[in-house]
Amino acid sequence: METRHPMIEEEVHGSTAGSPAGGSTWLHSYYPFLSADGSVAGLHGVVQDITARKATEQAWLESAERLQIATSAAELGVFFWDVPNDRLYGENQRAFELFGRTRSQGPLSREEFLANVIHPDDAEIVDSFVKGVMAGKRVKSEACRIRRADGAARWIQFHGTPDPGPDGLPVSVIGVVADVTDQVGEQKVLLDQRRHFSTLLNSANAFIGVLSPEGILLEENRAPLEAAGIPPDEVIGKYLPDTSWWSWSTEVRSQIEAAIRKAQSGESSRFDVKARMQDGQLMTFDWAISPLRDEHGVIQYLIPSAVPIEDRKRIELLLATQKEVLELATQDAPLKEILRVIARAAHQQSGENSG
Repeated sequence: METRHPMIEEEVHGSTAGSPAGGSTWLHSYYPFLSADGSVAGLHGVVQDITARKATEQAWLESAERLQIATSAAELGVFFWDVPNDRLYGENQRAFELFGRTRSQGPLSREEFLANVIHPDDAEIVDSFVKGVMAGKRVKSEACRIRRADGAARWIQFHGTPDPGPDGLPVSVIGVVADVTDQVGEQKVLLDQRRHFSTLLNSANAFIGVLSPEGILLEENRAPLEAAGIPPDEVIGKYLPDTSWWSWSTEVRSQIEAAIRKAQSGESSRFDVKARMQDGQLMTFDWAISPLRDEHGVIQYLIPSAVPIEDRKRIELLLATQKEVLELATQDAPLKEILRVIARAAHQQSGENSG
């Protein structure tokens, strides 16, 4: 007041009867007005309650701090793309570490990023990402290769969210980038293992499959597909009892379904059953199913397998018929009775082949 200068927007913290817990914050502004002799004659004052605004600012600061802690813990780099000026900025130290750059090197243009950082074979991944965010979409890129400034090659993956301007077109993109080199290596190992597993499956004469714990067929070797004359997409992804091998008979379907339920509870099953093959022919199998558990004992998959036993069945029928004919012959049974036994065996054999 004595200086005759106004006091503008000074924060004052205190409490009144209506203040929330922790008190209130006000913004004070005072403007002196002078008399004819130049002395201060009075004062105009404005007081604004900014408690809610300060709480919002504090919450935003805490949120930003939590975000910084989270991205640091997850080893994520944060980037900002100024779209109109085509400048790509690193927003935290991890962003510079991922690319082997320093802050003093400054931002990159999109052209520089593609030419000097991204592996030429993966430029289309970046182009696809850019098209997505420019269309106003939040985009997660595929993993792509980079060449760091120190010469190291790494795999990265980035997520971006566009910020639209008044015309709806993005004026900036904020996002995070992660080093996924280790994950890509693990995926390659798993892919190689899967290919090896598929090769082993397809080299087996037995029928072998992989089911989800719910009984959905995830994998099947080549033998049963070729024997039934069906393409993989006709059975992969279907509930096993609903596939053409077993759905031909309500009784057979129920038998397979009951075995799946037992496997879901941890119990294996094995029995002889007929499956429908190519041209509607039925074939008898020694069929089994067992649960496959992980290291914690949790059932991850169900493994069905089947071995054709047509030859075994034919031999068993032949031996049984031979035994019965010999017994009838030693009993001096009439010829027509012996012929009836032989005819019955022939009929059974025919039934095995045609169902």
